[in-house]
Amino acid sequence: MGNGTEQNPYTREDVLKAIEENGGKAERLDLSEKIFIQGIDMQRLNLREIILKKAILAKANFEAADLWGAHMEQSVLRDASFEQATVRATHFERADLEGGRFQKAIAWGAHFEDANLRNASFEESDLWHAHLERTNLEGADFNGAYLEGVRFPAGTS
Repeated sequence: MGNGTEQNPYTREDVLKAIEENGGKAERLDLSEKIFIQGIDMQRLNLREIILKKAILAKANFEAADLWGAHMEQSVLRDASFEQATVRATHFERADLEGGRFQKAIAWGAHFEDANLRNASFEESDLWHAHLERTNLEGADFNGAYLEGVRFPAGTS
């Protein structure tokens, strides 16, 4: 079993075991500051309210995952896939999400304040009342996204 260090990063199986040991739920499971294998597959896992502050999950696959209310502040999630995921009220404050793919994601009230969303894709996503204040949106794609109530950085619309 991985221990979340650079020498022995977490795998999907490690995350599943940690969830099992947490009563079968990710809720309040704290895997902060851990390192995960590159491209870890978290697809279709219910990670609701998991705590991954300052975690490193480059190129992770969160497709169709339920991350409602998860805490991923200051995490490194470059090129991660959140396609068709639920990131409702998820906390991504100060996270590095450069190149992240959020196509068709449900991101109601998600917190992206001060995050790096450079070249991220939100095509056809529902960003109802998402928080994007002070966020780097250079090259971000919002084609077909639902943007009612989104709080964009000052000077953008």
